[in-house]
Amino acid sequence: MLGSWHDIRWRFEVQLHDTPAWIPYELELWLSHGEPEWRDCLGVHEMTDCTDDPVEVATRQLDESLEVLAGYGRRIGIRGVRIIMWTGPNTDGGPDIVIPATREQMALGRLRDTVSDVEVALREVENARTRLRNQMVESDTIDGLGRNTIARTTEGALARRLVLQFLAGHDLVRTIRWALPRDWSSSCPLPEDFLEPGQEYLGPYWCGAVMISLDVSGTVELCLVDSEPEPDLYDPGMYFDENALVEYRRGARLRAQDNAEVVLPLLHRASLRLSTSDGTDATVDDLAATHLGGQLTVTKLPPPQQPALTSAGTERA
Repeated sequence: MLGSWHDIRWRFEVQLHDTPAWIPYELELWLSHGEPEWRDCLGVHEMTDCTDDPVEVATRQLDESLEVLAGYGRRIGIRGVRIIMWTGPNTDGGPDIVIPATREQMALGRLRDTVSDVEVALREVENARTRLRNQMVESDTIDGLGRNTIARTTEGALARRLVLQFLAGHDLVRTIRWALPRDWSSSCPLPEDFLEPGQEYLGPYWCGAVMISLDVSGTVELCLVDSEPEPDLYDPGMYFDENALVEYRRGARLRAQDNAEVVLPLLHRASLRLSTSDGTDATVDDLAATHLGGQLTVTKLPPPQQPALTSAGTERA
């Protein structure tokens, strides 16, 4: 029988391309290759008061580490990986468990590592595009650069159609803010330190009881937010005040209804249309309900058609 299951220790060992020997996975392996990506794989690990089967623990630890050991480890020439485990109180003597990674496991580890590279690259691309959109808005609204010039300059990073749609969406955001009451000053509920880079232009945009979002495709949506903070529903004795919650929700509903009755006519007056997810015109009740979640889409109404004139200059019946 193996030693105690309540105190186990293990380490990883690797084979390099230029040697058949198994070498402990230690920091020294990386001295001429830069810093290891995941230091948790280095050295001897231990688990006390373990009630799991040590073989299952070793198998799980090996599988979870192969993305680094087999994938990232290619940078130092790792071609084989195994885990060795002691089930006694120390690492004296030979290990009780030795589990080498199969060829299939090594291949899966390398695949997972490559997938991670792609995920990191995609995040970096999206962050770069966010910075680009931020700069596009600044160039358009502050520097006065022509939109065709912006679209030509950003060609290759963003499609011309998306550039123009996005800037048109930002125009729509400004139209909404201009249409709302002047005393609904634009503000953000978070301290400036919590803003992500570019949020000063890319939103969300706050104007009184209205929160406006601008999608990368230029789609603009809005919803109502409650100006009153949710009350502290727990007294010092940690008693939940259900009546206070009911009263707060009732007040929030009334405030949302009042705000919706102000906002919707102002948007209509600015030739803006609010629509629900099914494309129908939003009502005051639809707008009021957004304080509980959900958003309405904003679009610009087409200009009214002029009546056709006859050759004599009169309206045609």
